[in-house]
Amino acid sequence: MVLNPQRARHASYVYIQGCNSKYDLPQLIDLDKIWIPLDEKGRPANITRPELDEKNVSGLQTGLANGIDYNCPLPVVKELENPIQIDGKTYLYELIVGVHRVTALRRNGTKSWLFDVYDFDTEQAEYDLQDIENDHPSNKGHTPDGLCASLTYRVNKGWIENSEDAFRDYLKILKNVPYQTINAAVRKAVRLNGAYSKYKV
Repeated sequence: MVLNPQRARHASYVYIQGCNSKYDLPQLIDLDKIWIPLDEKGRPANITRPELDEKNVSGLQTGLANGIDYNCPLPVVKELENPIQIDGKTYLYELIVGVHRVTALRRNGTKSWLFDVYDFDTEQAEYDLQDIENDHPSNKGHTPDGLCASLTYRVNKGWIENSEDAFRDYLKILKNVPYQTINAAVRKAVRLNGAYSKYKV
């Protein structure tokens, strides 16, 4: 399969403070050079993806085997300042978003794919991009657990106030998440963090 960077939709997240595109075009990158951070339980460490959805991966395997959809946003990586070696493999990039897609591609035996490469001025910018990029209108969208985890992390980092109003205000950036999902995520985050709420939860 021949991939053409000039045909790909070059997603621009310049409106996220501290997030900047590194190149004018998407880059064709060897999948073996991309490191997927794992948490203590061995799961992909994208905070909005607390579990790998095997059904979603299976569906993506079928779809991606048929080729690339140049109208869809691409997975996002950042270049590592220093290559890292794990179990004899050398990694040049860290995956920021697209764990289900990359997992599907690897299981299909795909050697390389197109990625958007971004620079991040802050850790918060990376998490902001994860939340916004995962705001899919279809396929694997946000879940209450994933959004609750994101809100909790932001509270612990001091990025947002520990209150129901602050949670709802932050989640307004997500345009494709059903109201019921937002409500469930906020309720979970309020209970988990003992957040201030105008109403008893």
